[in-house]
Amino acid sequence: MHIFSFEEERDEGSRRVIASVSEKSWRSVHSHPTITHQVINREAGMKQIDLLSTPKNIFLGIFLLLSCLTLVLAQTPTITSIKQDGTNIIIDGTGFGTNPAVIVLKSNIPDITTGINIVVPDTQLKIAMPSNGQDASFSVTVDGVSSNGLVAYLTPVITTCTRPPTNGGSIVYQGYYFRANYQPTALFNGTSIPITSYTSGTANLLASVTVTAPAGTGLVTLVSKTVTGYSSAPYQLWYQAPAVTSADAGANTVVISGSNLGANVAKISLVAPTYPLGTNTSIAPTAVSHTTAIFEVTNVNVLNGPAQVSVDGQMSVPFTLSFYPVINSMNSVGMSGGSNITIKGTSLYPFDSLGNALTASVTIGGNDCPILSSSMDASFTYLVCRAPAGTGTQTAIVTINGLASNNFAYTFGVPEITSIIQSNSDYGITIQGANFGPNKDVVTLTINSNAVLITSFNDTTIVGTVWATSSNGVIQVRVNTISSAPFPINFKPVITAVPVIPLTGGTVTITGRYLSMLRANGALSTMSILFNGKPASASSSTANFVASFLTVIAPSGVGANLPLTVSIDGVVSDPFLFSYDAPTISSVAQGVFPAITIFGTNFGADLSVIKVVANNGQEYVPTAFVPNGGVSFNSPADLKNGVINVRVGNQMAASNSTLILTPVLTSVNTLSLTGGNLTITGAYLNTVDYLNAPLIVSVVLGNTQLTNIQGTGSTLTCEYPTGLGGASLFLTVSIGAQSRILFVSFPAPIITSSVLTQNTTDRTVTVTGKNFGTNFGSIQVLFGVLRSVTDTTIVFVVAETVTNGPFTVKSFSQISNAVTFNATPLITSMSGAKTQGSTTTLLGKYLTSMRTNQTPTVASIQIDGGAPITSQITLQGTSLTFPLPAGTGANHTLALTIDGQIATFVFSYPTPTITSIVQESVANHYTQTISILGTSFGAVSSNVQVLFSKQPNVQCSQIVATDTLITATLPTFVLSDVITVNVSGQISSIYSQPIGPILKSITSADAEGGEIKIGGLYLNNVDAFGTPLPIAVWFPNNVPCTNVVKIADGQDMSYITCLAPPGNGINVQVTVQVVNLFDTINFAYGSPVINSVVVANDNSAVSIAGKNFGASQAGVGIFFDNTQLLTIIYVNSTFLVVPSPTAMRNALVTVKLADGRISNPVPLAIKPLITSVAKPIKTTGDQLTIVGNYLYPTRMDGSSTNVTVVIADLNQQCTNAVANGVSIICTSPQGSGVNHNVIVYIDGAQSPSSVTLSYIAPLITNIAQQGNSDNLIITGTNLGLDLAKITINNQIIATTLTSATSLSAKLTGPSKNGDIKITVDGQVSNTLPLKIKALVSSISSTSPYGGVVELVGKYLWTTRLDSTPTTISIDIGGVECTSPVAGDGNDGTKLNCTLGDASQYESDVELSIDSVYAYSTTAYYSNPPVLTSISSSFYLVSNVVTIVGNEFYPQSYVTIGGSQCSNVVVVDAQHITCLFDSNVGDNATSTLDVTISSDNSDEISFAKVFKYTLLQCLNSCSSHGTCVTSGQCQCDNGYTGADCSITYTQSLVAGDSGSVSGGKFTMFNNSMEFLLSHIQEVRQDNSIVKTIPLTKWDVYNEFGNTTVYNSSATTHNIQLYVTKHATSSIQSFIGDDLVIPSNSIKHFMTIDSFTFESTNSSLRIIYQFKSPSDIEYNCENETTKYQYDTSSSSTTIKSYSIDTPVGTMMASFSNRVEIDENYAMVSSIQAITSVDSSTPSTNGIQYIAIQVPSFGDYVEIDPIFSATSKTAPSTDACIVSSSSITTPSTIILFVVSLILLSIF
Repeated sequence: MHIFSFEEERDEGSRRVIASVSEKSWRSVHSHPTITHQVINREAGMKQIDLLSTPKNIFLGIFLLLSCLTLVLAQTPTITSIKQDGTNIIIDGTGFGTNPAVIVLKSNIPDITTGINIVVPDTQLKIAMPSNGQDASFSVTVDGVSSNGLVAYLTPVITTCTRPPTNGGSIVYQGYYFRANYQPTALFNGTSIPITSYTSGTANLLASVTVTAPAGTGLVTLVSKTVTGYSSAPYQLWYQAPAVTSADAGANTVVISGSNLGANVAKISLVAPTYPLGTNTSIAPTAVSHTTAIFEVTNVNVLNGPAQVSVDGQMSVPFTLSFYPVINSMNSVGMSGGSNITIKGTSLYPFDSLGNALTASVTIGGNDCPILSSSMDASFTYLVCRAPAGTGTQTAIVTINGLASNNFAYTFGVPEITSIIQSNSDYGITIQGANFGPNKDVVTLTINSNAVLITSFNDTTIVGTVWATSSNGVIQVRVNTISSAPFPINFKPVITAVPVIPLTGGTVTITGRYLSMLRANGALSTMSILFNGKPASASSSTANFVASFLTVIAPSGVGANLPLTVSIDGVVSDPFLFSYDAPTISSVAQGVFPAITIFGTNFGADLSVIKVVANNGQEYVPTAFVPNGGVSFNSPADLKNGVINVRVGNQMAASNSTLILTPVLTSVNTLSLTGGNLTITGAYLNTVDYLNAPLIVSVVLGNTQLTNIQGTGSTLTCEYPTGLGGASLFLTVSIGAQSRILFVSFPAPIITSSVLTQNTTDRTVTVTGKNFGTNFGSIQVLFGVLRSVTDTTIVFVVAETVTNGPFTVKSFSQISNAVTFNATPLITSMSGAKTQGSTTTLLGKYLTSMRTNQTPTVASIQIDGGAPITSQITLQGTSLTFPLPAGTGANHTLALTIDGQIATFVFSYPTPTITSIVQESVANHYTQTISILGTSFGAVSSNVQVLFSKQPNVQCSQIVATDTLITATLPTFVLSDVITVNVSGQISSIYSQPIGPILKSITSADAEGGEIKIGGLYLNNVDAFGTPLPIAVWFPNNVPCTNVVKIADGQDMSYITCLAPPGNGINVQVTVQVVNLFDTINFAYGSPVINSVVVANDNSAVSIAGKNFGASQAGVGIFFDNTQLLTIIYVNSTFLVVPSPTAMRNALVTVKLADGRISNPVPLAIKPLITSVAKPIKTTGDQLTIVGNYLYPTRMDGSSTNVTVVIADLNQQCTNAVANGVSIICTSPQGSGVNHNVIVYIDGAQSPSSVTLSYIAPLITNIAQQGNSDNLIITGTNLGLDLAKITINNQIIATTLTSATSLSAKLTGPSKNGDIKITVDGQVSNTLPLKIKALVSSISSTSPYGGVVELVGKYLWTTRLDSTPTTISIDIGGVECTSPVAGDGNDGTKLNCTLGDASQYESDVELSIDSVYAYSTTAYYSNPPVLTSISSSFYLVSNVVTIVGNEFYPQSYVTIGGSQCSNVVVVDAQHITCLFDSNVGDNATSTLDVTISSDNSDEISFAKVFKYTLLQCLNSCSSHGTCVTSGQCQCDNGYTGADCSITYTQSLVAGDSGSVSGGKFTMFNNSMEFLLSHIQEVRQDNSIVKTIPLTKWDVYNEFGNTTVYNSSATTHNIQLYVTKHATSSIQSFIGDDLVIPSNSIKHFMTIDSFTFESTNSSLRIIYQFKSPSDIEYNCENETTKYQYDTSSSSTTIKSYSIDTPVGTMMASFSNRVEIDENYAMVSSIQAITSVDSSTPSTNGIQYIAIQVPSFGDYVEIDPIFSATSKTAPSTDACIVSSSSITTPSTIILFVVSLILLSIF
């Protein structure tokens, strides 16, 4: 290639241009010139060109000229286009250069020629956009060179625009370049609109254009466009915003007036305040124009307040909406005013939407209804006002913020009856309703058109009294002239009396109220009469002014106190208790157990209602009726002697019958010959009667009286002595006068030992069994001599010659079962054992060959549990021979079995012994083989070890053993030592054996001698005990090789060095001597010596360094083992190179000279070349395949190479490495992770490079939580080996790595259900779901009626690891606990749920989370019952008590003082009632514990919370006495009266009053009397059934100071005990302390045989008291004072005092009564105005009635009477006189009236 160039030069200011052109470019200059310019200096133009070539070269000149022209043309600027971006003018072209200082822009617009910016060098310029101008021509001059000219058209720019109204109109926009001469147009939202005027702009004035905009709304675009196609950027503008001038709000419409409202209903909305406060709602219009919009308000509650109009996104200025209120409804209230009226409507809310109060008022009929409250909802607003008084229909108006609502017609309420309440005790009636008004005078009440007397009245309630003759009909209330709607009234029938009814039924008259068969309109009422649930038919009904009566036909039936109900027109009366005739018993008969028959009458015909009641409490259902009247029943076995009765229905026979039972014997327990407890089974085997009174009981067995007899009814137990036995003995049982006999037998002896075995030391045999007895004389054994006897064990002695056979025991002539007796063999010694097997002898006892029946015994022998030896066994009694198999070792177990009995013996084979050891030699050279001679080596080589005493880790190999010879191969490295042989654990005697050397190699020396190295085995300079061993090396003629040194052992042999003497020759024999043992090896002077063999890293060459390698290549040969290499490189006598052949293997390298001298052998180890690992491996260790070359398994001599594979960074080796040339297979070590370095060694040669190994990533296959613990077992594969390299997500801690397939881990508190993954050494496993078994350790309690409980434990999560909710199910005691939520802290330790109604105690808690049931260590208990208070009862008197507290739940159980309460009723969670028998404790002052268990709760105890009722004494006994439990005063001496406030001088003794039932106390010439005068039956309403005067009394009995009187008649029977007490005392009656003053009279009476009209009746016991009404005392007239102590109860008098100036009489009454063996309280003790119409109270005569409930059998009461006298009156001035016992009636009536008022 040739280069052409030219250069221009000028003087100062000139320029030089050098151009060079390639020859190739020259040839193509016209088509594609390539010119390089170098400008040195440049002026305005080019002036001179010098051609630097030969002038003759014309062609070159032409080329240069053309080149210069090209340069000139290249400098001219050119404009290609002009454009604008709205801000700048952009000029594109070429040749603009890079220096703005030499660029000039020319234009017809003078103000834009400056401020030029170069955007892109040489090709683009930028100037600022002019503010005013027109299209212009532009040119660019660069360094004086001008461009072409180009016209630029300027794009219009809109800067401002006025906003059009929504109905359209003129708008003006301003800007630049609108170009009036280019026919400008305006586009409004893309549509052309007309231009109406145009104003051109100037340099400082914008142009403006006026156009007409169309109607519209919202945001639009405006574009100015010229005819040339240039358009402005779109200009966005809004139509004018809506403006509101007025807003008129009607009831449901809003009319908005204003401007710019648009005309599109879809674009406009009213944004008004609505419910709730703070909310605005958009309301669409129904009609719209540009100036008016109408909005209909429906389905939304619009409020007063600020609103706006929105037109296409533009909001008006807020304006105020004020709505007229509208009333839709008002509730009606009563006429009296004061009630609340709720007004419902719209726009009633007295606040605007901003919460500002508005003026508000409500008027009804012009009267103010004060506003109380207001509210609203989504549809309506509400006002509540207090109604004024008014009637009829009035106009209601609501005014809000000055705007009045519609006129609403409001009507006050008319009278209305809502319910009628009937009195339970009389003819009272209560009408409830509304609008009865405030004025009683204008109200009338009628029932069935009959006026009712109104007793009380208000606007909602009327109380009145109806007539007894009233019947069902209607009731009305009339207020003035306005009547309520007729209200139906059906009276509730009331029953007050029913007579006793025969069992067969019949006609009965029922007395009561409202029992009419006819309604008020004469129609028959719907009537139902049920006697204890059985219907009865009514025959007639009548009424008077007091009661009504209903006559019915009663059904048959049985029982007492049964319910009777009458239903009239669907209204049912309260149950009334009636009774049928009671049963009677005539006799009782005992049949075959268990049958007992009771004969009598009035049992009825229905067995199901009959119960037999034995011993006052045990009830039985009869099984059948019997002929002649009676029933039979099946009695229990434990029924006792006592009494029996029959209850028919619920009525008992009047009296019990005696029950005497004969015992029934069925069986006895198994008897024992040692004596013991005898249990007799049967019936009626009691030792006490039903009152626990002892019965005379005896039990005789044979002739022996048995002792300690105890009976339970069904069993009778007693004790019998030892020494009894036999069969069919008489057993006689006597209870009272009744006896029974049963035959019994003692059991026969039984042997339970399956086989009898003797004690081989003392020849005793122990027989176990039962029923042997304890008497030597009664026991016999089949053979042997008895040594000891118990009932279960017999010990006897047998002879040494005993033979095997059957054995029995006879006891009390009864023979036991037979049991085989086999003697147990005994081995004492063994002889003749040999390791090769032998006939061996056992010595001992009981080695018997024959049994008693002369059959041969069966014998076998086992050694160490092996196959039994059964043949060639000879038994001779005390010796035995058998064939012992070959064996070795000690402590073998021999088991000898004869007829199933086993004897064992531990023996040993003979211990091995060594007699000699020989190290074998071949051709006078020692070998590694040794021979050990001795005895008892056995024949199993694997049982033999050759041991070196001081070298425990060194062992011989290739051991072959016979019983007398062992051969073995010595290890490569071992020191001389003491040798022993271990044969099956038995160590032989020791044998000391030196080991001879074995020579294998020797290096050469030069003729002048020098150091040589000798290699071989056992070249040891010390023995195993550390003792030095001399080593000597000898050349021929005993010339020593001096300075012998033991050097380090090599891989295959030991080495020594020494200094060889000078010499020559090639077959010199060298001897090495260790102590006295030696070996020889041939040595040559001047032989080659190899010092090292080095292999190239790529095995391409082997370098051998040494000496004496000869003088040339022709005289030396290299051998690999025995193979001579053909190709070698001789470098010099010390260095040889072998190019490695491809088949090169490891070998011993020797160098051999031509004369036969050969070097020492040196091992060659070629480099293993490795390239890769075949695949990842398991962490447990796996087959590892390493790929490469030169991985040979054998050397050239066929021996195996030593292959080692090392994981370098783990410092671990693969095991069992096997090479095959191109790969190595080994077992990798356990590990984990990736990119571990693997290095291979073959015969010690290391691979030049390593390859990387990765373990397989972990895979988990199962996660199992261990039971109820936090521990997890994770199984899978490749879990690694190092716990420290393992992490688990979910805050689970890895604890123990059991193996690479099993990992133990532990959950922690934050662990949740979710996907679990394991990271092992950086490798992440797959995921498996974990569902944790939660733990519930405790649970809170809640009410048994339900509530929230809290479970506490672990893993109680409501969310999983991924935050999704867990599925939770909670069951507590079978009841679902719902709505589980996380507890406090949300840390998985607490879980709350809601438990329903269920009382639970120790209930299981079942929780499952994600279907996994939790482990619960707790139980759930409902809140236990809590007692806060308990009512009291009277001591010994059953009463219902009320317990107040919490958490009471049915069914509940209550004990008070340990006594179970009955009839427990859980009223609600806070109240329990129960019936307490009140008989616990020592007296009435006892405080008792209370226990409560509610349903399933535990029994909760409340200590000392129950107290009996203690009555308080009147006036605290005036501080002159002591208050006792009855509430009566025990007055101090000298004081008397109910409160000890009356003084006296002496107590009086009662005299004769004319009746034994009374007494008379005389005080000076005055007297006071008391008398038991009447008994009287009264009904529930206190109407009298009958009165019986008590006038006749007979003396029944007398004892001490007590006389018993009897008053008997067909109507009654009374026993009256009259006791005179001379001294004062306190006595108890039914737990009540009675004060007995001195000289008092105490009555105790029993009343029975009284028949009541009804069980609802009661009986009055009436005492009459006589006293002077006044007394003249000390010339003064003193009035008698009567005092009733009712301080404890207004209906019960505790004491009654009659006090005069001369003395006082007092009667005291107990409030207790005994009725039919039950303790109760009297109904009342009161003063009565009269006994009956013929016996009224008068002045001086008063009556006190003790009223007791009805009874079936009897009643007992206990009053006391006493009197005292005071100071005698003076006799000086006047005489004390009395006005007789008759006092003015007005006074007594006044007193009685006071009494009655105080009581009632």
